[in-house]
Amino acid sequence: NGMAIREMGQLQTAAEERLVAWLGERVGYSAGAGGLLCHGGSLGNLTALLAARRAKLGEASWTAGLASGVRPALLVSEQAHYCVARAAGVMGWGSEAAVPVATDEAFRLDPGDLPAAMDRARAAGAEPIAVVASSCTTAVGAFDPLPAIADFCEEHSLWLHVDGAHGASQVLSARHAAPLAGLERVDSLAWDLHKLAGLPALNTAVLFRDGRWAEASLQQDASYLFEEDAAGGARTGKGSSHDLGKRTVECTKRGMGLVAWITLRLVGTDAFAARIDRQVDNARALHERIVAAPDLEAAHEPHTNILCFRHRPAAVAPGPELDAHQARLRRALVDGGTTYLGTTVLRGATWLRVALMNPATTAAELDRMLADLRAAAG
Repeated sequence: NGMAIREMGQLQTAAEERLVAWLGERVGYSAGAGGLLCHGGSLGNLTALLAARRAKLGEASWTAGLASGVRPALLVSEQAHYCVARAAGVMGWGSEAAVPVATDEAFRLDPGDLPAAMDRARAAGAEPIAVVASSCTTAVGAFDPLPAIADFCEEHSLWLHVDGAHGASQVLSARHAAPLAGLERVDSLAWDLHKLAGLPALNTAVLFRDGRWAEASLQQDASYLFEEDAAGGARTGKGSSHDLGKRTVECTKRGMGLVAWITLRLVGTDAFAARIDRQVDNARALHERIVAAPDLEAAHEPHTNILCFRHRPAAVAPGPELDAHQARLRRALVDGGTTYLGTTVLRGATWLRVALMNPATTAAELDRMLADLRAAAG
């Protein structure tokens, strides 16, 4: 059903609102939080950044755009997902408005570089309005240090948004929630329930610590959907604040909240936690095998289900030759049909990348993957 207004999708609307409230509680938000569901993390991050623009630049940012006089900028980890720079471009700021912030040895955003990044933005004629942190980054699964970033944002009156598309589900696990410490302090969060939590794609939550921003960033006048209030004021919608079309870029959308709500009611949160624990444990088991092997090298310690590593035979010299070796290995494994690996470039070097998404993966399958890799290398 179309869900722009409540009366067109009453059950779906109720389920979505209850799910959003429950997710906010798990994050640590207090009463007054709010949010919505949308199709995918890219759209979720854009929706949150539209709210940041409205909060920091006022209503004129919606009606007049850049003509309102301020050229905005975002301070963003150099490891951030590409959709953040894309969102800046979509909003008309230009992708260069996503000003990169340096990362530490574990590929996490370095809070110590935030003041310098702010100076770089201003030197280019832009004014930062928000920091975008990652929980976690897509390439290596790094969780940015939220408490220190939140301190900086509070000191400089910046909006703090977290792209938690991949890693936010770890708040459902008592064993693996520690990297998300400080999440209750962020202004907005994008959270993909179709990744670690395993719900059908697409199912993304956008949460706001102050629920007023769930509707304030998008303004629309559509008499066929939204009607004027009793006093003749602004169009309020057939179902008042329960009209989801006032919160999202989308008008028609799936009843994804109902899918998630029914699943939670059927299996309970312990099943989600067990699934997440298994995925992270698999990555750590693979990491143990790699650091113990003389011909393998890990790029980082895993804090989620993502791990980057490479094969380092003695006969292959570091540099372009070793990078090309990883690319050839990846292609041989994929063409062989037994293992799917990706690659990523970290600080100029090519690494193999694995995301252990299937909780049914066993230790024997991890061993087989490494055996297949060595066979391909030979």
